[in-house]
Amino acid sequence: RGRVTEWIGRHTPEALLNVDIFYDLQPVYGALRLGEALPVAALAAARRSPGYRRLLAEQTAQLQPALNFFGRLKTDEDGRVDLKRGGLLPLVSAARLMALKLGTPATGTAERLRAVGAAGLLGDSDITGLTTAHALLLETILRQQIADLDAGREPGSRIDPASLPHLQRDRLKAALKHVALLPDMVQDVLTAAAPPKDV
Repeated sequence: RGRVTEWIGRHTPEALLNVDIFYDLQPVYGALRLGEALPVAALAAARRSPGYRRLLAEQTAQLQPALNFFGRLKTDEDGRVDLKRGGLLPLVSAARLMALKLGTPATGTAERLRAVGAAGLLGDSDITGLTTAHALLLETILRQQIADLDAGREPGSRIDPASLPHLQRDRLKAALKHVALLPDMVQDVLTAAAPPKDV
């Protein structure tokens, strides 16, 4: 608990990364009650520190979706798109941050987003768009990893958009457009009145 309090108070990039990942904690062995109590204390500490949440929001806003200015998929020199860095990571980080505002103990991205929607902090269409985007990004990355393994390559999150059917590319672009809206959504959630009780 002391270490988490220290991380929240230090506001350094390393401390922010440490504590941000910490909120995905899942106790699996040993004194499970201690492992279950620790995230509850950490959530309470985050709820008491709007400055900490603001810094996390600034860090999250720097994670850009893999779209260029014209709304097309942004590829690297190999013609590939990194869907983890340019899609999944901003979405997972934003969902985690919005859940911190609520103090919800959920650790899955879809569950966190649904909790934010249930609290009335985002509209149903936003929650549907984001959960659909999350599922599509996961599915596309998994398919790429299977294809990489079949080809004898190291599995990764960089997909070749030219190998996707036209409809799937369109769905992917639509998903990333939802991801592009996340900084504004996060700001709306963080500045909203606090829910009356933990969700």
